[in-house]
Order: sequence, then structure tokens, then C-alpha cells
Amino acid sequence: MLKMTTALRVGAALAVLVLAPTAWADSDKDCNRPLPPTIPDGRTVDKVDMIKVRQQLKLYKDAGDEFLACLENALETMGSAAREMKTARIEKKKESFTEELKTIGERFNNEVRIYNARFEAPKEEPAPAESPIAAPAPEPAKP
Repeated sequence: MLKMTTALRVGAALAVLVLAPTAWADSDKDCNRPLPPTIPDGRTVDKVDMIKVRQQLKLYKDAGDEFLACLENALETMGSAAREMKTARIEKKKESFTEELKTIGERFNNEVRIYNARFEAPKEEPAPAESPIAAPAPEPAKP
């Protein structure tokens, strides 16, 4: 019975830590920056892995939103001591993460285009605008 009670307490404590909103952070150091997923090579990846990465990107973005909210909360609850330095540090973290998120999204979109190009039917090149075949016949010379 004692083991079960201890296990329940440990489980409950872990649940609180995992499920606790990051907005409770008193400092930006309490905010956990999410790690980006690995973006696969569009020339070699299969459909299942591409879909999995898209889902991982969604989770990454959601975790990133929580990270940014945590940083905002840390800004709002910050005391007056070293406020300028801490504000600059937090703003730098926000900008860095936002740029990383943008870069990861662009890389993924590029790899999706490469992936999709592997399965598109080859397209015929359009005829040039000034095709020699479509040129009008010259007028006969006047005598």
C-alpha cells in the first residue's frame, strides 16, 4: 500500500510539472525553447515521413507559441532589478525563436516543393510567343 501511495504522489507531481502552463514562469530562464524537427530531403523522403514531419512542425509551432507566451509573462512579472538587461535578453530570445520558426517553415516548404516535383508529370514547354510557324506569309511584291 505504501508503494502505491508513493507511486501516486510521484505520478501526480510529474503530471503537474508536465501539464503546468509555462505562463507560470517567473523568469525567462523557466521558459523552455522547443527543439525544431529535422527537415527531410525532399528528393528522398517518402510520403509517410513527410506527413510525420508536417505534424511535428505543428507541434513545434504550438510549443513555440507557449514558449513565446512564457517569455511575455516573464516580461510582465519582472521586478525592477536589472530590468533593461533582462528585457533585452528576453526580446533577443523572442526574435531568435521567431526567426528560427520562419526559417524552419521555409525549409520545409522548399522540401515539399522538391518532393511534389518528383511526382508531377513532365510538362511540355510552351511554344515561344514569336513562333516561326505561326508567322504570317509575306505579302507578294508589288510590280
